[in-house]
Amino acid sequence: MDSRLSPHGTHDSVAMTRLDAASSADELDRSITLIEDRLSQPCRHFAYPKALAPSPEADAEVRRRFRTASLAGNRVNVPGRTDPARLGRTPIKRTDDAGRFMDKVMVLTMAPMSILMALSETKLS
Repeated sequence: MDSRLSPHGTHDSVAMTRLDAASSADELDRSITLIEDRLSQPCRHFAYPKALAPSPEADAEVRRRFRTASLAGNRVNVPGRTDPARLGRTPIKRTDDAGRFMDKVMVLTMAPMSILMALSETKLS
């Protein structure tokens, strides 16, 4: 079963920018165990704490445990071109008013179409 559950960070919410392999493994495993024990479902996806890129050692530990991982970026994830362990994400915040929320939704839903249109124009010219 592919669960949509994902740890939003590590057990202690530490940024993984400077963690070594052992510290990364410990943080991830404690977070995964807590979630899976309480919800009885596997975690397959991960969101980096503070949306910061990990150290190479932490990156390897995340890739061993999860199908996908997301970072900051407010960018479009293009199938076949985006590393599943480096997905961009656009935060929806409590402070977003209705207009800002809709702007984010429109960008996220329209961007794939704009990419397809740009690719088709490139092929036609």
